[in-house]
Amino acid sequence: MYRYVIKREINDLAYSFTKRQKTIPTVLSTQEAMLIISNLSGKYRIIASLLFGAGLRISEVLRLRIKDIDFHNKSIFVFRGKGNKDRCTLLPENLIVFLQTQIEKAKQLHQQDIEDGFGLASMPISLIKKYKSAAKDTAWQYIFPSSIRCAHPQDGYICRHHIHETAFRKQLRLAVK
Repeated sequence: MYRYVIKREINDLAYSFTKRQKTIPTVLSTQEAMLIISNLSGKYRIIASLLFGAGLRISEVLRLRIKDIDFHNKSIFVFRGKGNKDRCTLLPENLIVFLQTQIEKAKQLHQQDIEDGFGLASMPISLIKKYKSAAKDTAWQYIFPSSIRCAHPQDGYICRHHIHETAFRKQLRLAVK
């Protein structure tokens, strides 16, 4: 301001820019992680196991759909992960049975939704227009579906989204305590 508006130079100011402290992330040991996972149950235990065992982020785990799991090749396809990139990661062998059970629960919930006159998956409207029956297809359902139906945020149709990440965080906080 002094240089360009008032047209004066200010000299002999002794200041320096502050430096941010580098924060070191807290990393759990394998034993600590396993202890926390053992304190979880049901779908929350599967989610934590996928976070730890497959190296997924919480948003990636919650957005997994039935079609994204390949049990034959023991792999997980992650679509639109960090940086909006797709990738493939390994499916831990000890989670296969638990994931199959969770997928069966998701399929039963989807079947109940269809019987109730709903059953649409939450997906982009462009995909619904392109593949008309994809929204009712079991493969497009979330592996960890929400307990309630909701209106799609952009299109307004009634669908079942995935569980909210705060639900997992609450269970994780209790397991850590």
